[in-house]
Amino acid sequence: MKFGLNELIRSAKEPKDEHFRNRIYVFLVCLGISVFLWFLIGLSKNYYGTIEYPIEYKNLPNDLVLTNSPDSILSFRVTSGGFELAILKYLTRKRPVEIDLRNSKLRKIDDKRYEVLINTSDLSDRMQNRLNLSEKMVSVSPAVIEIAFESLARKMVRVIPNLSLDYEKMYQLVDSIRFSPDSVEVAGSMDEIEGITSILTINDKISGINKDVTVTVPLDKTALHPGVNVFPEEVTVDIVVEKYTEASITVPILAVENDTMKIKTFPENIEITYLVSLTNFKRVDAELFFIGVEFNDDNNSGKLKVKINNAPPFIKITKVDPEKVEYLVFKK
Repeated sequence: MKFGLNELIRSAKEPKDEHFRNRIYVFLVCLGISVFLWFLIGLSKNYYGTIEYPIEYKNLPNDLVLTNSPDSILSFRVTSGGFELAILKYLTRKRPVEIDLRNSKLRKIDDKRYEVLINTSDLSDRMQNRLNLSEKMVSVSPAVIEIAFESLARKMVRVIPNLSLDYEKMYQLVDSIRFSPDSVEVAGSMDEIEGITSILTINDKISGINKDVTVTVPLDKTALHPGVNVFPEEVTVDIVVEKYTEASITVPILAVENDTMKIKTFPENIEITYLVSLTNFKRVDAELFFIGVEFNDDNNSGKLKVKINNAPPFIKITKVDPEKVEYLVFKK
């Protein structure tokens, strides 16, 4: 007679058969105890298992740079009781296995390359004591860890600003942004630093500037190889500003002539509108400007473009009026 589990459970829940329900409860308790005992007997036996631990390398040589990615995980294959293995695999915190390179023997490959070979079997006894294993360590993987180094190369590179500066109205930068230091040292393998000629600051924005500002800005290392170090990793930026005013000045256009001709412009003067700091306001003079025109024989427009050949470096020209002038050519 076929008697399904669902039918058995349904019958156990019916209050009309209290004796049958009691027998079912006894059966379930016995079944649970049997399963538990079977589980304990199974765990008491010895098993093979693999336990993984992270590796932490210490005391790497200061005058060398790491050029490979050595193994980061050690796998220990052990034989031990089921209880021990379960605790080690699932309940024990995996503290890193430290590999100290202070006294490791460097093997020279060529003029700039070196390597260290770590025999991981030497770690078996240490890990056996650390894990308090009742049985034994079978094997360690990988059997050998290879760590490659290269002589550290250094050079100085210039710092380039990557800042967005927003000034309040009528305020401008007096000269140029100053860095301290203006050059930094990059260090790494020769191949990694060979193509580095400069380094940017991070892209930062400074708004509402109406006075001198000094800020510390980190350098942007995202484009560098991970093995390249920068010293220092940040620079001090000085932004010197001053209030500017708008002014204008009338400047003559210098005559263009040679052995065969002379050019006369109409008008003979132009008006230049510019921004200048209050400190330099009185320094502006027409003699500091050198204004000419762009002339070539193919010009058929009847006008020449005004060309500012020289102007004071401490002003910012905003307008030239007129930008083009009429002219006459006189033959000599």
